[in-house]
Order: sequence, then C-alpha cells, then structure tokens
Amino acid sequence: MNAQQTPGELWAALPADSRDVCERAAVIAEALGQRLFLVGGSVRDLLLGQAPTDLDLVVEGDAARLAEALAKELGGELRPPSQFLTAQIELPDGRRIDVATARQETYPEPGKLPVVAPAGLADDLRRRDFSINAIALELSAAGGVELADPCGGRADLAAGRVRVLHEASFRDDPTRLIRAARFTRRLGSQLEARTAALLAKAAADGLLDGVSGARVRQEVVKLLGEPSPTAVLDDLAAMGLLEQALPGVRYDRQARAWLAGSAAALIALRGMWRETPEAWPYRLAALAARGEAGRTSRRLDLSAEAAGALEAATEAARSPLPAVLLERGGVSGARLHRALGGIAPAGLMVHWLRSAAVGRRRLEWHVAQRRPAQAVVRGDALLAAGVPPGPAVRVGLEAAREAWLDGRVGHDEQAQAALAAIREWQRPARRARRTG
Repeated sequence: MNAQQTPGELWAALPADSRDVCERAAVIAEALGQRLFLVGGSVRDLLLGQAPTDLDLVVEGDAARLAEALAKELGGELRPPSQFLTAQIELPDGRRIDVATARQETYPEPGKLPVVAPAGLADDLRRRDFSINAIALELSAAGGVELADPCGGRADLAAGRVRVLHEASFRDDPTRLIRAARFTRRLGSQLEARTAALLAKAAADGLLDGVSGARVRQEVVKLLGEPSPTAVLDDLAAMGLLEQALPGVRYDRQARAWLAGSAAALIALRGMWRETPEAWPYRLAALAARGEAGRTSRRLDLSAEAAGALEAATEAARSPLPAVLLERGGVSGARLHRALGGIAPAGLMVHWLRSAAVGRRRLEWHVAQRRPAQAVVRGDALLAAGVPPGPAVRVGLEAAREAWLDGRVGHDEQAQAALAAIREWQRPARRARRTG
C-alpha cells in the first residue's frame, strides 16, 4: 500500500470500465441533486493497489431513483430495492453495482436486523464494521474526487490493523466476528488490541448463536471464497467461534485437507454439470462430510439442494470406496458407469478426495462420459428398425450403452452395435444357454 496516494491517483487506478460506470453515475446524481460516493471495500481495495470486482456507491439522497436511472443508462438489471435503502444493479458482463442511501442504523436487540434511516455520509461511514471499510471517495460530474476518512481507516490499513468503530459493534452485529477473521487473514493484518478484547468477550457470550441461519450462511459463503479458507477457519476455531458458526463440522486435519482439495476436485470433475454450479455448497460439503450434516444444514438454513449436497457427501464419506476405484488393471467404462452412475456429484467429489491417482483418473473419465452416455440409441429407434417389442430391445440398449461407455463404438455406430447384439442374442443355441 502507498500511504501517500492522492484521491486523483486512486481514481486513475480504477479500471476503465469501472471508472466509466462511476462517471455516468456522477452525472445522474448531479442531475438529481444528490452527492455520490464510492465507498467501503471498493476504496479499501484501491488503497491496497487492487482493482475492485464490484462497485459500492452511496448517495446522500434517494438510492432507488439513482439506481433506476443508472440501470437504464448501462443496460443492466435492477433488483428491487430493499428495506435497508439499498438497490443492486447487475450488468450484462456479470458485474454488480450496489447503490445505497447514506444511512444510520439502530439495533433493537443484539444480533437482530437494524432499523435504518437516511443520514449524511459521516454517519453512514461510522455505522460500518471496521475502520478500513469506512473510507469514501466523493465523485463529481466534473471529474473531481475527494477522499473522506473520518474514522482513520487509511492509517489502520497502512499499519495492518483491523479495528471496530465502537464498543457495541460485535454486540450489534455478531456476524462481524466472522468478518474480523476473514479480513485479518486476507489482508495479513492483526486485530487492534481493544477490538481483540471485544471479540473475545462477544465470542465467550455466544452472541453468534442468536444470529439467523441465513445471515450466518452469507458469511460462511464469503469465508469459503477466501484465498485461504482453512486459515480463517483455524482462527475461528481458536476464537471459540467455529461451533457457533458451523455446528456439526468435525474440524480436523482431514477436514482441512478435503476443503483445501475441493477446488481441484471440482475442476477435475467439471463434467458433472451442464453449467458451472455455485462452488460453495460443494466446498462446504467437503468440509462437513465427516461430521453431522443435519446440524450444519439446520444452522445455516440451507436450501434443499445445498442440504442434499451435504447429505450425499456424508454418505460417501461413511461408505467404502467403490471397488472399481481400487482395482489394479483395466476396468471397463460400462463397469464404471454401473458402479458410479447412481452417486450424486457431491459424493463423487468426496470419492475423488479419498482416492489415489488411479481412482481419480477413473472418476474423471466417468464424469467426462456421463452426459454423452445418456445419448445412446433409444428403444423407439430399435422398434422402427424392426426389432420386436420385448426383451430383445433391452438387450440391444444395454449392449449399445456398454459398447459406447467402453469406447468401442462412436455415436453413429450405436444402433449397429445394438442390432448386432440382438442378432447374437436371438441365435437359438446361444439364447437357450443364456435363458436356461
């Protein structure tokens, strides 16, 4: 980090496409009579010499009006405004823009959602989690920018400190306990002494237990996307927070290894999906597979799909490895399909994590062939070719599938393979032996 960066240098460091968005937003804000700011993680990342992936904008005014106009200007999709005076725009290229009204917050109870009201920028920055996320750049239609740092976040960022802004910070929002662990690891920072003491007290009081599953899940998803999620989990365990955030997880060397290996597993087994899935349910499944998946699912209020991934991973972790992944020598594609075809993707991922090189290669081959195998010749095609209804059709379909999976025929040769198998089966002597 260059502590001497000027606001103009920070502005120039924005990627050109992000700068264009900010310039257009500033023009709209001026037309609406609103002050506009780039805030939070976007400015923090710029100070660290990193390009922000998403943009966080705050207006002293009506965020919904600005977001609606900006979405039309950029051809983006506007999400409905929330009760917290925020709106989100999703651009065609996948980037997100968060637009919020500058606001202040009050918490009716520890860990509950806040009650918000419009306010000025200074109040908005002071309500935030840490000083390093309470920095803003004011944007103007004329192109000028000014830095606002009322909480000393820039100095903390330069010194490598993560510091809360007031004594009740963790009590107001206990999800900040998880965020503290994330930021200290990601930024290579340390907790400021008073912040560390407040965190220890909040953890000992079990404040995270009072937070809804949905809110804890949001933090866990972000945690699993960190460059080193195992390091963050190590810190949460040391702080006494892991059981509050992820009850049921058996966190030991094996769990750490499986979580660390899950990214490679998902890449190796990418043939399991028609489209790229969200990675976090599978990373969570790798972490939690050897524990009590039901407790973890209930705590995080998981969707049926995500809970199913945990259940499939747990079942695979408790089952012996399929013999086809252990055998020496050749194993036919048909045998692999019969042994592995009924296993859910999360279960295949766990088997990959447990397997040696030979087993991993077989799993990768199986999932690469999994979708094409479903395109084997259909029964109606055999009937149209003159095959009589009955067991002959089943014989032909099974033969074509096995020949395809074993790589003995191509796509256009499946029907011929099926008909050849039916003719062989229909020979009286051979059929008598098979049915006798």
